[in-house]
Amino acid sequence: MKLFAVTASTVLAGTPYQLHPEVADWHNGEYGDLRVQPWQVPSLVALGYLEEKLNIDYDAPSVSPTGRGLVTWANLWQGPKTDLGCCTHINVNWSGAVCTPNGVHNDRDKYLCQPDNRELRWEPGSGWYYAGSPGAWGYFATGNPDHDATCIGGHGEFSADYPWNGYNLLLSCQPGDGPATPMPCASHNCPDDRYCSNDAASEMGYECICRDASNCESTTTEEPPTEPPTEPPTEPPTEPPSVCSCEPACESGFVCDNGECVDHDECLTGAHHCHEFEQCVNTNGNFRCEPGEDVCDDSWTPQWKGRKTAKYIYKNEKSALISAKFRVKNAPVNPRTDLYQGFIVWTKDVCGNDFLKKMRSGEVGVELVDTEDVYDLNYVYFKNDGKYSLGGFSFESTQVVTKDTPWAFKSGVPTKNMGSDDVQIFLTGLDKVNFLDAFGMDWCLLTLANALMPAGDYPGHMTQCVFENKKFWKTPTDPNA
Repeated sequence: MKLFAVTASTVLAGTPYQLHPEVADWHNGEYGDLRVQPWQVPSLVALGYLEEKLNIDYDAPSVSPTGRGLVTWANLWQGPKTDLGCCTHINVNWSGAVCTPNGVHNDRDKYLCQPDNRELRWEPGSGWYYAGSPGAWGYFATGNPDHDATCIGGHGEFSADYPWNGYNLLLSCQPGDGPATPMPCASHNCPDDRYCSNDAASEMGYECICRDASNCESTTTEEPPTEPPTEPPTEPPTEPPSVCSCEPACESGFVCDNGECVDHDECLTGAHHCHEFEQCVNTNGNFRCEPGEDVCDDSWTPQWKGRKTAKYIYKNEKSALISAKFRVKNAPVNPRTDLYQGFIVWTKDVCGNDFLKKMRSGEVGVELVDTEDVYDLNYVYFKNDGKYSLGGFSFESTQVVTKDTPWAFKSGVPTKNMGSDDVQIFLTGLDKVNFLDAFGMDWCLLTLANALMPAGDYPGHMTQCVFENKKFWKTPTDPNA
């Protein structure tokens, strides 16, 4: 992946470089994320870089193939930065989109990716999240929730082999116009018992982090004084020395505080996915979203269409494209001629809570697709009601068009089937779900229930009211029987 090209003018074509044995050297890679091939080392050493601190790819060629080479300068070189000190132009080489800052979400930059109107943001349960549209919970790829650096790229997201869940986005940070400048870690003075981490909040632009917590007494990055203090301290310190990390590392939902793992209050910090009409309740190591106290309108009563309306268009172990049929007959609104509000629901009795909760958290992504862009996904919701628990989402149709599935060419003219509206549901992340052994994925996904009601200017908590007021008493039969 090409991020920044340089000409190694001092390296001649075919000039050999003596490989060093690969050893576990804790200095390796301390110039940000600079990764070089062995033949490039002499050129960089000539520029003042220390060989023992270079991240050298020993599997790469030892000689220059052409006298020119590419160096990946992810964190070493920087172009324009956001207010949080992060990349301002991210190339999504998988799709050809360019992402630029579009506000802050979960204390990190979020990016609008054009021309596809996608969104790149950080979610606590998924890491970096490439959503189908701004604010949507359907995704093309997610990262790792443990990769929680302030800036994307801090855990290798700009490398070609980053382990994305879903599509490999092949992200790269575009340095922008004008000369690039070195990141602070390129010239740090951390002692040997610490490593350098770029930190925009620090006065020096970087922080020296303890390598071994048991041998590190302080997190300060200042050099020791060259002369003894002129006055002794008036009293001994009242606090023990700070500890750099927790061993073993804290589990998800906990943070390290002075060497101890303590609960992370997601509700207090905003690191949760509860909707604005829900109440976030903190629990030990986690949180839950409970229904808010907004009043429901008795007119919010959609008509449910049974549980034999779905079929696969295609599926594999990771994703599925499902067609859900919204029939016109006896419907309160004609979905072929009028705009409407729609609902899709799955139930715990055949799906289990794991699928429902992972869909709610975004680990299972939801996207609505059709020949043309005719739907907006509103809210993904989970109702916690014991054995009657259910989950799904609300959506709305946004325009009435001819090429709205099902349709076909008749005598060369696009013609819409007027008997039903087939909504195409794209689910991703299914390989993360533990479906119930007694039922399996097909029984779950193909027994969805759907409902619709006339379009309107509904508040957000309407979705909560519809889901909370619905209960399915009977387990659906096997759709493949």
